[in-house]
Amino acid sequence: MMTKKKMIILAVTALLATNLLYAQSDIGIDYYRLGDLIKAKEFLTRDLATNPALNNYYLGEIAFAENNPAQAAEYYAKGLAADPESLLNQIGQLKLKLKSDPQGTEKLLTALSKKAKKDVDAQIAIARAYLDNGMLAQANKQYDAAHKAGSKNPAVYILEGDIKLKEGSDSKKLGEAAGKYDQAVYFDPNYLLGYMKSAEVYEKINSGLAIEKMKTVIEKNPNYMPALGLIGRIYTQNGFYPEAIATYKKYIASGVYSIDDLAKYVWAEFYVEPASGDPKDKDYTEAKKIVQQGLQLDPNHFALNRFLMYIDAKTAQTDDGLAVADKFFKIRNDTSYIDQDYLNYALLLTQAKRYDDAYASFDKAVALAADKDKLRIYDEAASTAGDAKDYVKAAEYIQQKIKEAIKQSDDPEFKGTLVDITTMGYDYFLAGNASAKNLSAAEELMKNPAIVDMVKTSVAGVLPDSLNDVNYFARAYGKYYLTKADSVFDVQIAMAPESYQGYRLKAQAKHGLNPDYKAGDAKPHYEKVIEILTQPDNELTPATKRVLLEAYTSLGYHYYLNDDKANTILYFTKVLELEPGEAQAKQAKDIIDDVNKNLK
Repeated sequence: MMTKKKMIILAVTALLATNLLYAQSDIGIDYYRLGDLIKAKEFLTRDLATNPALNNYYLGEIAFAENNPAQAAEYYAKGLAADPESLLNQIGQLKLKLKSDPQGTEKLLTALSKKAKKDVDAQIAIARAYLDNGMLAQANKQYDAAHKAGSKNPAVYILEGDIKLKEGSDSKKLGEAAGKYDQAVYFDPNYLLGYMKSAEVYEKINSGLAIEKMKTVIEKNPNYMPALGLIGRIYTQNGFYPEAIATYKKYIASGVYSIDDLAKYVWAEFYVEPASGDPKDKDYTEAKKIVQQGLQLDPNHFALNRFLMYIDAKTAQTDDGLAVADKFFKIRNDTSYIDQDYLNYALLLTQAKRYDDAYASFDKAVALAADKDKLRIYDEAASTAGDAKDYVKAAEYIQQKIKEAIKQSDDPEFKGTLVDITTMGYDYFLAGNASAKNLSAAEELMKNPAIVDMVKTSVAGVLPDSLNDVNYFARAYGKYYLTKADSVFDVQIAMAPESYQGYRLKAQAKHGLNPDYKAGDAKPHYEKVIEILTQPDNELTPATKRVLLEAYTSLGYHYYLNDDKANTILYFTKVLELEPGEAQAKQAKDIIDDVNKNLK
């Protein structure tokens, strides 16, 4: 198996063929300044024999950044063995003592600074020794010495920008840092690191400008790998996925990449929209191929296992995805997991029909999500519950969504959207109808004392002694949710009194609570439906024609059972006029004929 180290080294020779102006040390130093310590270490190690003093110094700096002072000391010592006069490695050794002996070490660094008054690299190194130890006042003071040594040296302004970033991350400090990096480019337009450091800052405040700066670097050197890696990351993290993919294809082809680069490449491939714009056309083949390439190098890579789980979820590779998920959620035992992790896990669990586990995963996703995303997650959870015919859970999720929307609203009068109110009421209605017919579920519910007590205390007219009968209990339990639906439809009607839909649902809920057409509990609501749908300016559609037919039929049966012959003929004649299907037309005609016969 190829290790990460070999993976980077193998391509160095090919890389240098396209970067003749840049020594491997220069590339390594740029990677170091950009924070990519893995690649920096590889390039500096590769070129160690060419410049042992300089490269050992930077390898020591990398070890210091990795919080490995013992290894840093070894590198600085090797640098001095190669060149006993190396000021950089002398500074490196003193850097390691700043925490333990600040006063004594500062005196020695001050003496070195005076000795190397005109050596800008040494002055910068001393400033960075202070900066990396969190001694900002001393770093700023030493910056002045570096500036005096080389006011037109671009590296001086990279130092000053880095100091500004250590001083704070607010917009003012970011702007100041970017300005300093831009000064580096002003003094040397071919100083690629200046553009790249500036782009890293601008990415936080103006991604478009960051990309433009990186394009300048690519124009100056199309094959400069640190630049390709950086612009690929900026493209990815700012949603420019097609551009990121094109960049990473070139970058990965060079062989100079890390597994983290592969993870960002997968990110772009995973989220890029298909050419058709239709999510159903999304092909995850390339993304999965890249994931598998990376996992061969590091089977426990966090991001790659994450994307493998996502891809398996999206492509319904349920068994594989659940196995990956089991592994993924054990890789870290911290707060690294995000709402999307639990959403994709919920999708896999849903595919496996493990609905209770899916609901638990949705709940975790909501807890981690930003406020703006919580409402969408509630919708997904409700949809999953609805597809599982778990209408009670679906209604509960919509109710939670409404509460969250109210909490987020700036309008103190806001009570939820009409769509959500309607959906919640209809889910309760479906729950009531389904519960009354599901005897096996009722048998399980009867074992729960809390649910039995809820039915006893909340359902009007219930006979407590009859709740031991499963048929009676199922009807009573269904009535509980039909009553809730009935109340929600009152809210819907109040929100949209001009719409027939609330009255139609109210009528259905009333009929569910009392299916006796003769009693006519649904009658006034169906009358309202008819009033609205038969207004002169209301053109019937196939859908509203079916609703009107439902209302006419319900009223016709009501009057028929109450022996009101005139209204029976009136409403069943209207049924015939609407040209219903053959079976319903025959039924209506038979009733009319029966009534007419009895009139003779």
